[in-house]
Amino acid sequence: MDTKEYLEQVRRLDAEIRFREDEITALRARADGITAVRCGQTKVKTSRIDDRLDALLDLLDRQIAAQREAVCRMQEKITEISREITKLENLDEIVCLTYRYIRLLPWSEIVDAMGISERHLRRIRDRGLKHLEELRGE
Repeated sequence: MDTKEYLEQVRRLDAEIRFREDEITALRARADGITAVRCGQTKVKTSRIDDRLDALLDLLDRQIAAQREAVCRMQEKITEISREITKLENLDEIVCLTYRYIRLLPWSEIVDAMGISERHLRRIRDRGLKHLEELRGE
């Protein structure tokens, strides 16, 4: 895995976490809908609704557990990558790589934060990636 792919792991984990958040929200909405229907049903139909609700709640529990696990993996990856980035000697490279790959900021926000042009920022990023690659022994 090259250095850029290594750093992009945080972004992929962030995307996974956001997807799981959306899934959990949708499952909770479905469970609320089933619960609302259940209140007006007869006992015969309620058992089938209860079965659907139980299955949905089980799926929701699994999604929440997977979400927690993804958040833990992301926290570990952020810690690992942050340690690597802070080994760099150039502060601009550290700031640039941290903003982009740890904080996941878009280029426009990094440009504003650092007060430099986007072209210069990308040069700093490229140097930082090269130096990080050397430190990682690639």
